[in-house]
Amino acid sequence: MPPILPGSQRIVPLHPTQDELDHLRRMLDQGEWWVTRHAWRRYLRSGSSDCTVPIHRIGREQRVAAHAWVSQQRHALYRALEDPQGIAPEGWLESLPLAKALLSD
Repeated sequence: MPPILPGSQRIVPLHPTQDELDHLRRMLDQGEWWVTRHAWRRYLRSGSSDCTVPIHRIGREQRVAAHAWVSQQRHALYRALEDPQGIAPEGWLESLPLAKALLSD
């Protein structure tokens, strides 16, 4: 397995800035594109579309992997965007356009 390079991990910041929150929200609320792993930190800082790829252009396996990451990060995303002390309620993630788009064919 290749080493994980600094900056290549896709994590939700513990204490996101307002810009990072805006970019996370936009990522979840749209259902048209996905942020590439190598551009994750750059996307959080800038929100640039140069860091994204249209969902319809990524393969099924990558969409499944992306959905798995979003599912694993559901509580961290919820805490960052909705309630710093909370956990994602049932159905919260599934209601988001990004989650729906990642599962569509």
